[in-house]
Amino acid sequence: MIRSSIKFKFAAGSMAIIILLGIAVIAIVRGGVARHLRHEMIEEGIVLSKHFASMVVDPVLTDDYLSLQMMVDDFSNEALDIQYIIILNRNGRVIAHTFGETFPSELISANVLGQNKEIGTEYLDTEQGAVIDIAIPILKGDAGVVRLGFSEQHIAETVNNVSRSLLFSVLLVMGAGCLISVVLGNAITRPIVELKMMAEAIGEGNLELKAEVNSDDEAGHLAASFNSMTDKLKSTRDELEYALIELENYSRDLEDKVKQRTADLLASKEELELEITERKRAEEKLRLTQFTVDNAAESIFWVQSDARFVYVNEAACNSLGYSREELLTMTVYDIDPDFPKESWPDHWRDIKEQGSFSLETNHRTKNGMVFPVEVSVNYLKYGEREYNCAFVRDITERKLAEKETVRAAQLASVGEMAAGVALEINNPLNGIINYAEILASRIQEEKQKEVADRIISEGDRISRIVSSLLSFSRMDDETALPVKVEDLISEVMNLISSQLSNDDIEVDVKLSPDLQYIKVNAQQIEQVFLCLIANARDAIIDKQYWDVDKKSINIEGEIVNIDGKDCVRISFTDNGIGMPGNIIAKATAPFFTTKGRRGTGLGLSVSQSIINDHGGKLEIETEEDKFTRVTIYLPAGRGSGSE
Repeated sequence: MIRSSIKFKFAAGSMAIIILLGIAVIAIVRGGVARHLRHEMIEEGIVLSKHFASMVVDPVLTDDYLSLQMMVDDFSNEALDIQYIIILNRNGRVIAHTFGETFPSELISANVLGQNKEIGTEYLDTEQGAVIDIAIPILKGDAGVVRLGFSEQHIAETVNNVSRSLLFSVLLVMGAGCLISVVLGNAITRPIVELKMMAEAIGEGNLELKAEVNSDDEAGHLAASFNSMTDKLKSTRDELEYALIELENYSRDLEDKVKQRTADLLASKEELELEITERKRAEEKLRLTQFTVDNAAESIFWVQSDARFVYVNEAACNSLGYSREELLTMTVYDIDPDFPKESWPDHWRDIKEQGSFSLETNHRTKNGMVFPVEVSVNYLKYGEREYNCAFVRDITERKLAEKETVRAAQLASVGEMAAGVALEINNPLNGIINYAEILASRIQEEKQKEVADRIISEGDRISRIVSSLLSFSRMDDETALPVKVEDLISEVMNLISSQLSNDDIEVDVKLSPDLQYIKVNAQQIEQVFLCLIANARDAIIDKQYWDVDKKSINIEGEIVNIDGKDCVRISFTDNGIGMPGNIIAKATAPFFTTKGRRGTGLGLSVSQSIINDHGGKLEIETEEDKFTRVTIYLPAGRGSGSE
């Protein structure tokens, strides 16, 4: 880094200020002189242009181009600052100029006078330099325009002469300023140099030196302050030497105390290490216990005496859908819909008396779903606090298995009973129907014939019930074969299309092009399709339709992928009366019906059994008074009709 003296900085700063001021003065003066001269030139140019415009009126009107050219040449020679003269007629054509044989065509489009404009002024850059172009109309523009170009060369020369004079003056001022700055710099820096030398001596340890105070200005004040600082440094040095002696004595005493304390610390080191080791073991056991509880498969709840949770593990949070923070603000009766708040005191008393026991109840998740649980209650007392450590197990699957077992037993009983009843009823029923048909054919009286027809109708209904009971009790063991879905639906439609047509019900069948064969028991699947279409027809008949409403059944089929396997999805949708949401779960139960005397309650139950036997599933979606959709999923077959 280049170091410079204060003297040099003072002189350089003074010179920089003078130079900047000189440059600024020259620039301002140059600009002012140039503007003044240019303004004078424009004023004089306008006067000359108007004078010349008045001179050329007659030759322009008479189209005396020779006289015009002579006047242009003479006038341009008389005025030294005129760069060029151009005369244009009223059509804008050049009729005289001073450019000789080569006329710059770009000048024609420059400085064009607008309508009713008396003077036009424009600055142009030409090959000969900067030019002020002044345009004056001849006879208010009716005869043409005179344009005179005045060169700024004279203005530039005048400005340069003024600039040279100013530059010389600035150089003289710079010389004088340099001399003055050197003299002032010496006067200012001499005391500073002396103080610098004394500071170097003090830095080497000589605190006896004193600076001479020869003036009452800033330099004198600085010297006096320097002497005061030297006295204070000397006093501080004496105090430090005394303090150093005291510090050495204190250091020796401290060293003895440190040795004694070190011996004491070494003596207790083994005891501390043993204590740390035992604490680490306890902490490790505590962490292991905490990890085990947090990651246990069963839900664990720590409940205090006011029914609030003080701890829940991760399984508890996952089973209920709450975060741990949310559960720790809740109580037992917030998650158990079967546990009223008022019964908690009695329940807590039972916990304290029995210690531990198990019970079954229900838990409700954050989204409102209720599921059955088994709770193992354990009463614990830690210090002055009492807790119930409850282990909770989700028993949904167990309950479902129990229900399935009961339902299977019920179905088996129903099947055995149905088979016996059907066989006992079928033969006499056929006799009743046959005799009723004979009576109906022989009776002529209308009322009696109506009674016979009623007997036949009721007999047919009993026959359908018997047929359903037989289907329910024993499924046909016919071998499953590849068959087209389209063919199955066509067979069913042949059986029921006339009834649908009589009821003004439209059937829309949409099957995907890639939906071909499924490997099924064709007779059983046709029975399912017929049941679903018949149910849809009954739902439509039971609904009140407006004239604009259309009664419709939509049948759709396509290939879908479920869990990586291709399945055939066939849906039957009607816009009939629908079902209340609370009876969907009962819809496939045996003997459950919403049709009254018209239904047997076995159609959907038998259909679901058939679909389950084929490895598929049946789903029901409905909205009361709007629609019902029954969807069947069956494994997709890859065979063909020739297999």
